[in-house]
Amino acid sequence: MIYSMFVRIFLLILLFMGKNVESSTGGGPKTYREVRMHKLAQASRMIGAVGSSISISAEIVSASPTAVSSSSETLASFYAQYPYQKPSDILPFIFNNARKGDTSAVIKAMDLFHNNYPMYNLSPVKAGLLSREVREVSKLQNVEGRQRILELGSFFGYSALHIAMSMGEQCELTMVEGSVENADVARQVLAYGLPTETLKRINLVRSLSSRALQRPGALLLEPPASSKCLQFHDLDSTPEDYYGNNQADGQFSLIFLDHDKESYAPDLKKLLELNLVAPDCTVVADNIIFPGAPGYLEIVQGPGWATRIVSMPFERIGFETQFKEKEDAMSISVRRP
Repeated sequence: MIYSMFVRIFLLILLFMGKNVESSTGGGPKTYREVRMHKLAQASRMIGAVGSSISISAEIVSASPTAVSSSSETLASFYAQYPYQKPSDILPFIFNNARKGDTSAVIKAMDLFHNNYPMYNLSPVKAGLLSREVREVSKLQNVEGRQRILELGSFFGYSALHIAMSMGEQCELTMVEGSVENADVARQVLAYGLPTETLKRINLVRSLSSRALQRPGALLLEPPASSKCLQFHDLDSTPEDYYGNNQADGQFSLIFLDHDKESYAPDLKKLLELNLVAPDCTVVADNIIFPGAPGYLEIVQGPGWATRIVSMPFERIGFETQFKEKEDAMSISVRRP
């Protein structure tokens, strides 16, 4: 038992020690897949050298940006069955490993897929912090009798699943995603992973945030009473006058920023200018340390805001981090006019 624990710790150190792995031809770093396979093989050889034979089981490590991998053979089988070359490649893995409507199972499947293919998603620990803030906001009452939540940067819908699971029945979620391919995956992920009663309170807007904020009427649409699915709007294919005078009627009680980092500051300023930020709104922002959001903290650490910074590791280990764990943080800012 003790030896097994030692082996697992040893493998974790090898997997994430942070050294670039040079290719056998002397070139640059290998792909992330090759790096992980190389380190697992190296670990197995080193353990074998001391006369031990083990098998490494796949498991998720809670509150960690990545997880312990399976054996080299299992990883090879996974990569062969589920290649990741385009956004929609994640869908077969989700459909094969989670039941429709089981949100927790869909989240777990996405975690497993992300463990082997690092991508732009929240880590489980960051998702937990976001979910806690959503639950707190859901307890509040306002004159509208509802709570509106805005997410800028949805990627494949991972964080939206966490928000949807945590928000109260009076909450509505608007997601904004700039990529056509990512938005299509997010739409399918949410349609598969959420119950109808939750799904019909979600509005997915396919647009760059800067363009969406020029047409704020699209952000606060009323869901049709008979709706049984999420609303989807592609602003690039929607007539300019479709949303009336483009004036938004309502405010957001919680805003989550996880899109282009250089857009955090100008987008928050625009939201304030449009009067879309409720007086007691909570704004959660990811990656404020790495890679950083220029000018953003100067706003939310200034007058009219109460901000706390929560340090936690960056969610991916790969080329951009030189295969080392990077320190990052999320900010939680409450507006205090």
